[in-house]
Order: sequence, then C-alpha cells, then structure tokens
Amino acid sequence: MEQTVHFILKGVLDRSLAETVLDEIGERPYIHYRADGSGLFSIDFYAACMLKDRVLKLGGQFAILDLSDECRIALQYCGWPVHDGVALVAAENPTTENSNLEVSGGEPEAPCPGCGKGLKIDGVGLYSCPVCGTHFHADNRGRTTPYESMHLSQ
Repeated sequence: MEQTVHFILKGVLDRSLAETVLDEIGERPYIHYRADGSGLFSIDFYAACMLKDRVLKLGGQFAILDLSDECRIALQYCGWPVHDGVALVAAENPTTENSNLEVSGGEPEAPCPGCGKGLKIDGVGLYSCPVCGTHFHADNRGRTTPYESMHLSQ
C-alpha cells in the first residue's frame, strides 16, 4: 500500500528548510510526499537544486503544489519538471526504468486513468490526456495516477 504525506511549506525554501524536508524523506523514501507551496514567497536556487538531487538519490518522490509564478520559474530553472502548477521530482529505478511500460512502435505507452486510452509517454512524469483532459502521473512501472490542480496560484 502506497502512503502519501501531505504538509505545507511557508516562507523561503532555503537550505535549512530543504534539509528538514530531506531528513523526513530520508527516513521513509518509499512514501510519496506532497507539499502545499502556496505559502512560499521565495526559493533559494542552491536549496532547490540540492533538494531535487537528494530526493532522486534517495529514491523518493516529492511534489510541490500551488506555486507562485516566481517559485515555479525558480524550480524549473533548477531542472524540476513542472506541469499544471505542480513541481514533481520522482526517482526512477535505473534497473527497471520503463521496463513494465507497454511498448507500441518502440515508444512506451501508459493508459489514461480517465478514459483508458493508451498514450505515448517519455517515461516517468506528469501528463495530460488529449482525449478526455485528465491530468495524471505515470511511474516507472507504467501505472498512472490522476491528479487535479486546485488552481490557487495563477
């Protein structure tokens, strides 16, 4: 059973806050972590890059939702994938990366959780179905999980 831990980030995402988050993730990297980022007003570039790199190294998954434009840009500049206001870092197991994804014509495919249509994907990440509009996350096993943005930040 997969567990998800939800929490709120406020103020500045600096090294101190990033290390606090990493301490939690380091204890239980197999759990998905979701943070409400609507309370963030600034992101330190070094802290964001360190957080992304260490989450990947630990083999965890960490998403920050409802980011301001400035915070979203800072995370994107650091290499965080951002889709529909959600910044997501998800580690892939290099030995099984995309190994269970259906392959159609040499490209990986995953089913849309909304309509079931097989969609070509580039591996682990956030996607949107062009048929029904469902937003979803695809993992390295080809499993898809829908998500919905609350559209709190524009």
